[in-house]
Amino acid sequence: MSSPIYKGLCPLLTVIVLSMSGCEPETNEAQDATPSSMAADVQMMDGLLPDVTSADLGLNLDAMAIGDPAADAGAAGDSSRQSSGDVAVDLEDRDSALTPDVQMLADSAVEMDALGGGLDSHLSPPDADLTPIDVNVPAPDVGVDRSQYPEGPYGLALGDVIVDLEFIGLNAAPYRLSDMRQEPNTDLIALPVLVMWCPTCARQMPALGVMAQDLREEGVLTVLSIFENDRFAPANHRDIGLYHREHNPPFALVADPNQVMAPYFESFGRQKYLLIDADSMEIVRISESLMVPDLEAQIRAWLAAERE
Repeated sequence: MSSPIYKGLCPLLTVIVLSMSGCEPETNEAQDATPSSMAADVQMMDGLLPDVTSADLGLNLDAMAIGDPAADAGAAGDSSRQSSGDVAVDLEDRDSALTPDVQMLADSAVEMDALGGGLDSHLSPPDADLTPIDVNVPAPDVGVDRSQYPEGPYGLALGDVIVDLEFIGLNAAPYRLSDMRQEPNTDLIALPVLVMWCPTCARQMPALGVMAQDLREEGVLTVLSIFENDRFAPANHRDIGLYHREHNPPFALVADPNQVMAPYFESFGRQKYLLIDADSMEIVRISESLMVPDLEAQIRAWLAAERE
């Protein structure tokens, strides 16, 4: 800003502004404002700015003559329109004058405005569903609550609800009928009963294991109860541990130290079985003889009847 052109331009602009306002330039002893000195100054500036004209500076000196009301009003109007931002702009000329970067930003702003409207429509909460609720619709069937064992009366015959019998497992912990019915995917409890001193019972163990595995996915839980050990005494958890190591059955083994199964059979022989509905805990089958093919046939007949 310290170039000779700038230094030469300042006095000229000062003279023009003072002329428009109707004021005389101040003089003092150190400043000579005679016409001859003013002419000298203009001649000096003409030498510094030989190519600068009033048209180059954008000044209409004729319209800016002192005392011209039309020029004063026009200048005031131009200033007002520029300050208020109401100057009409030709959009095509504006767009052609924009640099590519500025044009890209302007186009992006338009796209963001359009996108914002779309987002508002998506983010707006949907209208509330005011559909009346039918209180008469029945609740879905969630099955029988097995957290509580069925209440009595209890009995020993076919169709009776069986009491919550207690056995012991391999770790000597109690294992009751109420525990069996809460095992996942259990619709029917198959409860074979045998003694350790019976060779026929031992020979049926492989077939019993295959049957138990085949029917487990169909909701049948097989639990083998040992009634007596090989010394004809009530079995305990150590006895079933020995039997488990010998046969390694793919189902649970329990001991019946109190022989709670005896009342369910006329005369306790070597092998029996009970079938129990896990929902109602009703006895659905009592057999005085355990033969795996017969047991499997009885189980499948019950499953077929339940699915009809």
